[in-house]
Amino acid sequence: MDKNAYTITRTGKKFFMFDPERQEFCIEDIAHALANTCRYNGHTNEFYSVAQHSYAVASILKHKGFGPKIQLAGLLHDAAEAYFGDMISPLKAFFPEYVQVENICIDRVYAWAGIETTQADDHIVKTIDELIRPIEIKKLFPDHWEKFQLSSCGIPLDFELDPVNAETAKLWFTIRFEELREAVNALSEM
Repeated sequence: MDKNAYTITRTGKKFFMFDPERQEFCIEDIAHALANTCRYNGHTNEFYSVAQHSYAVASILKHKGFGPKIQLAGLLHDAAEAYFGDMISPLKAFFPEYVQVENICIDRVYAWAGIETTQADDHIVKTIDELIRPIEIKKLFPDHWEKFQLSSCGIPLDFELDPVNAETAKLWFTIRFEELREAVNALSEM
């Protein structure tokens, strides 16, 4: 494995995949890449980006009364996919080294964003990430969603989730990031 392996980001930065340093992250790169990455490997009825999914996770966390730190973690929970792509969950089980590198990247993204999460925080975000799936499936697979055994698990299956284009998803993601980062910083100054 080449420890110096890197990819070039939207803003022209070198992102070293196996040792991402904090200064390599920027919201422009993360928002742009996630807004242009389709969930479910593109098998959806219409384009639905990882950025919009992450925005929805953060919105549900807000609706459920969680503070800005957890909301920001929800918004950024898939940020590593901006650099590594979106590997579907069932496949990740076969690549533990990939998951390890992805988790290191997420921890560093969180540090860059000014948040430190606990296992309990991560569990909350993961739970919402999983709970939104039935809503996404119903909306994004309209001809097939009834084949899945879906349970709303506390989130109404009619939760507003109309897919938007990449430009709009990027804008929403970026604005929410700035709002939440400002709120987290304000709390840390208290």
